[in-house]
Amino acid sequence: MNDPSLTSAEGEIYDLLVIGAGPTGLACAIEAQKAGLRVILVDKGCVCNSLFHYPAHMTFLQRRSYSKSATSLFPVPIQASRNEALQYYRLVAAHYKLDIRQYHTVHGVEGADGAFIVHTEDRFGRGARLHARKLVISTGYYDLPNYLNIPGET
Repeated sequence: MNDPSLTSAEGEIYDLLVIGAGPTGLACAIEAQKAGLRVILVDKGCVCNSLFHYPAHMTFLQRRSYSKSATSLFPVPIQASRNEALQYYRLVAAHYKLDIRQYHTVHGVEGADGAFIVHTEDRFGRGARLHARKLVISTGYYDLPNYLNIPGET
């Protein structure tokens, strides 16, 4: 990847890079940041991208056990709409001043523990290399459909 159009964050080394800015990725980043680590998150879409693609009027039922998670900073109704859930997670990200690179697709990871390089590309086609000592992959499962191989499903 010696493309001259790539931007490089040479010299900037994050303690932790989290791939995926969903609820679990946010919780990992928050806890790492609380422990004093320098953290960055990247996501191919917006914060909680999978939730964003749910039907607009879908209601999420939250179990009470979630109320003690790292992201339970603001009161959330037991039955939250998609928009309420998205607003909640955006408020949490803003409150903790998380460094989130939205709309950055990860194209590859190289290196090993202590010296990872994550290759990304933003929605405008600009590449970047992000350096981190540790890596968390929190991509969830909602963006991985199980196709039935029937006409019209894709």
